[in-house]
Amino acid sequence: MRRQLQTPKRVLTARHFPGSRCKKSTLNLKNRSKMTADFNGKWKLVDSENFDAYLQAVGVNFMIRQMAKAVTPRQEIQQNGDNFVIKSSGFQTKVTNFTIGEEFEDDSPIGKVKCTITWKDGKLHTAIEGPRGPMWSERELREDGRVYLTMAAPNGTKATRIFARDE
Repeated sequence: MRRQLQTPKRVLTARHFPGSRCKKSTLNLKNRSKMTADFNGKWKLVDSENFDAYLQAVGVNFMIRQMAKAVTPRQEIQQNGDNFVIKSSGFQTKVTNFTIGEEFEDDSPIGKVKCTITWKDGKLHTAIEGPRGPMWSERELREDGRVYLTMAAPNGTKATRIFARDE
């Protein structure tokens, strides 16, 4: 039996979402309906709030924290439906590929982490399993045209990094 979403004009099923990796019987329409932000483009860091405290809370050593604070990172985001490629550059260049709803392993300054990214209230929500416990981050495109990346350490320490379009 197919899961269906009733709309006034038609019934939506898995066949209405070409390229979906979900089986017709398990299509997650909830995540797709939350996809509202278009993160495509080049972004540069313009502001940071509580970043050093966050890095310390997740276990980043002093030297790496100082280097991370000294650079102005840039990101290029390519978004194609549920598939993303994020190229980050700062004191090193990193490319992260992911698909919404699929767990993947990532390298971070604190070691290997497992991430699952979903749409939550129009934001990209990342659930992270790290060596010090569960963490999360949210990437949100706000009305001012900036991307706000909020990160939370296992102990609750939060930081926000703000990115503006880099033309």
